[in-house]
Amino acid sequence: FFSDVDRELMEIVRATSPNDLERLDLPFRDGRLQEMFFRYRARNYPDTLNEVDKERWLNFRKEKISARETIARFEKDMEKAWQKVNEEFNEESREKGQAVLNELQDYADELIQSLME
Repeated sequence: FFSDVDRELMEIVRATSPNDLERLDLPFRDGRLQEMFFRYRARNYPDTLNEVDKERWLNFRKEKISARETIARFEKDMEKAWQKVNEEFNEESREKGQAVLNELQDYADELIQSLME
């Protein structure tokens, strides 16, 4: 749980305009919050990152997405999804489900490719 002080600081983050987030230097008490604040900015407002932070975010994403555990979990989840679509959906729904899964696989492939460039 976060302290009341940290909760107040988080409210400041939420109330701050995206262009002003980079200038915030908040004294979070919980050590996790500084990293959470960085990831919040990176995910939601990537255009506000400077070059150093863009590189840091890219490296974080590469590390997370290319981890063996991540890839193995994605492949296992996709296998389960294909099985469910093929076994439990009627013909019309099956075609739609297969199209969605194909798009998801294409997106994952593109994401991995873009991070490895």
